[in-house]
Amino acid sequence: MTRGRSIKNRRRFLRAPFFGALIAHDNHRVFQGSCVNISVLGLSFFTPVEFHPVGSKILVHVKPGSGLSPFNAICEVVSAAKVVDADNQNKKAIKYGLRFVKIAPKIQEEIHAFTQKNKGQVAA
Repeated sequence: MTRGRSIKNRRRFLRAPFFGALIAHDNHRVFQGSCVNISVLGLSFFTPVEFHPVGSKILVHVKPGSGLSPFNAICEVVSAAKVVDADNQNKKAIKYGLRFVKIAPKIQEEIHAFTQKNKGQVAA
């Protein structure tokens, strides 16, 4: 907040903190990660390994914690940034942003309800 006014979220769809295990693959290589946040359009996750550049299409399998059903999706890598783990300053990770290309409509509805329910929480 600045000077008593709140800053509007300019995103078209809300993000919510989302913690679950993720497996990503391209039918040749498999990578594991930890989800950070989710929206109807996509999700972000941390992984210790570099895999695909921005623009790549990958398959993801998500086993979320409470609030959502497990799901599969075809995604496009839209961002990748190297970060230092806050808990261990020596451990480096990569935060990837994914856009859903193909996902079941039922899961999108669940994600929408989940983000509405958790909209006041801070996402990473």
